[in-house]
Amino acid sequence: MGILNGAGVALAMVMMAGLLTSCTEQKSPDTPYQVEIKRTGFGIPHITANDFGSLGFGEGYVAAEDHVCNIAHGIVTARGERSKYHGVGDKKQHLMSDIIVRAMEIPDHMARDFATQSQENRSWITGYTAGYNKYIRKVGRDNITSWCRGAEWVREISPEELLSRFKLLAQTTPRMAGMIVSAAPPQRPAQETSAIEFPPQNLARLIADMRAEQMGSNGWAFGRDRTETGRGLLLGNPHYPWTGVYRFWEKHLTIPGRLDVYGVNLIGAPGVAIGFNKNIGWTHTVSKSNRVAFYRLDLVPGDPTSYYYDGTPRKMTVKKLAIPVRGKDGAQSIIDHDVWFSHYGPMVSLPDAPWSDSMALTIRDANLGNLDLLNQWKDMGLAGDMDAFIEAHRKWNAMPWVNSMATSRDGRAVYIDGSNVGRISEAAIALWRERAESDPLTKSFHRKMGLILLDGSDSRFEWQPHPMARAPGVVPFSEQPYQDRTDYIFNANDSHWLTNVDQPLTGYSPFFGTENSARTLRTRMNALLVSDISPDGPAGRDGKFSLKEMQQAIFSNRSLTAEL
Repeated sequence: MGILNGAGVALAMVMMAGLLTSCTEQKSPDTPYQVEIKRTGFGIPHITANDFGSLGFGEGYVAAEDHVCNIAHGIVTARGERSKYHGVGDKKQHLMSDIIVRAMEIPDHMARDFATQSQENRSWITGYTAGYNKYIRKVGRDNITSWCRGAEWVREISPEELLSRFKLLAQTTPRMAGMIVSAAPPQRPAQETSAIEFPPQNLARLIADMRAEQMGSNGWAFGRDRTETGRGLLLGNPHYPWTGVYRFWEKHLTIPGRLDVYGVNLIGAPGVAIGFNKNIGWTHTVSKSNRVAFYRLDLVPGDPTSYYYDGTPRKMTVKKLAIPVRGKDGAQSIIDHDVWFSHYGPMVSLPDAPWSDSMALTIRDANLGNLDLLNQWKDMGLAGDMDAFIEAHRKWNAMPWVNSMATSRDGRAVYIDGSNVGRISEAAIALWRERAESDPLTKSFHRKMGLILLDGSDSRFEWQPHPMARAPGVVPFSEQPYQDRTDYIFNANDSHWLTNVDQPLTGYSPFFGTENSARTLRTRMNALLVSDISPDGPAGRDGKFSLKEMQQAIFSNRSLTAEL
């Protein structure tokens, strides 16, 4: 038995054979990975090592113990091989996934992407894969006690494959598979069309998938003015799946004298995405921002694969893909499919806006090439104070599609919509706002779907560079919604506008979502709970939250619908 944090809470400690400091797994010809892992109540692993390579080794091994099947499935997805092992899937989901992953060349650039990482990150990722692979060798896929027992796609993996999983998580384009695979030019000769038809996609489902609406959250951060202790108090209430590859996995990571962070990350990802150290606690909510910009292209008459750009015709390009597919009888076959691209990105089709002889839609993803996610997670976990936590966002600007809410030991409460969005000029924003009122399609995109539709045949709508941006055309930290207070901030998946109801955030790019507009009932309920300082409010007579009062507030089961 052991005592945690001197609080008198007895927890069973299980020392894992072969994963203590005497571990002989080699990270180089003469240096072994050395890691200590203790599992406490509910099986939570506490992983301690002297370097990131050994830390990753411990993470990879115990993550495989708990979730080997989901990790293996995530790697198969990143390789674009779901159809190879599982067939086309229900409603052709496996096939559509493979088409997008291969069209975006994620498997093709694994080695190049891995080479961009720092030496420390490469050691971390390499250690993680070494730990995962040790588990595979030790147990053998025929002895796995989970749903993938004996599956041929469960095998040892490479560091490059693990990083490709990161890349896939960051991008929005893979969530738009239904829009992309259904995009085909009209009146093409039969021999040039796709060899397979895809099921018609419901517009609401397409938009929900793109926005990751199945993954919401509530997040509260209270500063010194609203807590009984004068220190920060944080509520993380993620609305994430309980099953599958997007499930969170809990862990405690320690490198003595450097790193001591506790929290969760998605299965198969090193590091902590939501968590705390001794000075900072943080959580995320899915942002309302438009990480993808839609562009309308005016097509050249008689040639639906050419479009005008400032009056000059441009040809689209096409990627001809050959996807291996497992049939019901187990036999392998090849399905051919064409994916079309403009200079912005892949072509898309929506039920209300199909590819016609005169008009087509294309997209640009702000997270394309975002490979700094591990860097940012690492620096957030290492942050010794709130300024360092903020600097992690400023430096890397790699949060793909989430808001960050954080609070600190010294009682600051900070909100950042660090999601990656495109940066267009003020003149282009003004022109878009005018068209969102006068042009029916632009108006419909914005009012009905909450999407930004730009004129792709007009160069004024190109994304603009900034010297501090992560990548050309992406909004830098200095132009992202941000608030630093000593009372509270919160988010419940609406835009940044009412992060604090007494000081609304305004003047930001429309790519970050609407301002001065209706909020959802969930946002309004959150706002009532965090802002109420009346004597009978959830924070008690003093208007300052204790831990117990905050817990009671989130579990109070109040319903604004019923109260209204």
